[in-house]
Amino acid sequence: SGILKPIIWGLDLAWLSEENIIRGINYVGVDKIDIVRSSFTPTDSLVNGDLKPDELDILNKRINIIKNYLGTNVKVVLNCDHPSVHPWYVGYPSRWAQLIDITTRRHQDAGLTVITVSPFNEPDYGWGQGTLSDFYNIALELRKNSRFDSIRISGGNTLNTDQALYWYNSLKNVINEGNTHQLAGSFDNYANFYINVRANGHHATNDELHNIN
Repeated sequence: SGILKPIIWGLDLAWLSEENIIRGINYVGVDKIDIVRSSFTPTDSLVNGDLKPDELDILNKRINIIKNYLGTNVKVVLNCDHPSVHPWYVGYPSRWAQLIDITTRRHQDAGLTVITVSPFNEPDYGWGQGTLSDFYNIALELRKNSRFDSIRISGGNTLNTDQALYWYNSLKNVINEGNTHQLAGSFDNYANFYINVRANGHHATNDELHNIN
């Protein structure tokens, strides 16, 4: 009968679309969905240690969709939704970490369990988020926060599988989850990435499955 190799399946709300969540549930079945990806947004600075109204409104929309359609038993992974990056964050890892902390706390306060945070999304492509050193320093800041003692920090969340191991190896001292997408690069490097991550004792993830039919 072979060896059971189960996959933990999830839906994506980084692309803020209620319709996509409904479509995913209709195709998969809500009982099969273990994880949902939500996001923090570096599109504006924080004020008095919290999100400004527009960013808070976006976050609440995500949280309400999760609770209304998936309930509070579904686990949450957080990534960076960055239509733009406000200059207030550029070069300030502690401010990024504060944004991630606030977003995590607000999910938790809503009764949701956050299991992973990804400081940057597809940083090998750019998107104006920052450098590899910035990513490292953000993860280092998160490590100082006891909230993340039981929450994985994921990297390098690359677009290109050929870049995945380089980013992961540069970050592995401050993260405990290896993550790549597969929009570019070879399958051999994709597979080799997961072999290396698991050999290092870390969780292995692809939080953007593209072109799966």
